[in-house]
Amino acid sequence: MPEEKSEASKLINVLELPRQRLSHFISAYVNHVEAASSFYDLRLIFCQVAVDLQRELTVEQHAAFAMTWEHAVRVRNLLNRLIAAYEKENGAIRLGEPTEDAGAPVREQFQVPPHGTAEKA
Repeated sequence: MPEEKSEASKLINVLELPRQRLSHFISAYVNHVEAASSFYDLRLIFCQVAVDLQRELTVEQHAAFAMTWEHAVRVRNLLNRLIAAYEKENGAIRLGEPTEDAGAPVREQFQVPPHGTAEKA
């Protein structure tokens, strides 16, 4: 007769756990992400390139999240699945220039149009 798993060794399906939204929950639009990393973890800083009242471009930092590299791989896998499903339904997502070169950071250029919102050049 197989032994029952101890309470400590049972697998938990995180998708089945109840959700609780904390008072400091953040919901923000972002169009730019910065990253910093160490041997132990990855930190993503979510930003919005926007035009201020003086019509100057600024980078508004909304939130930063640090995670282990293991979790970063899980996030990558999730994004890969979501992007594949989106592209299957809507066609390939077209990326404009510039592109990332062998580990160099992506540099995005923005122009301030007459109506006052930032657009990628």
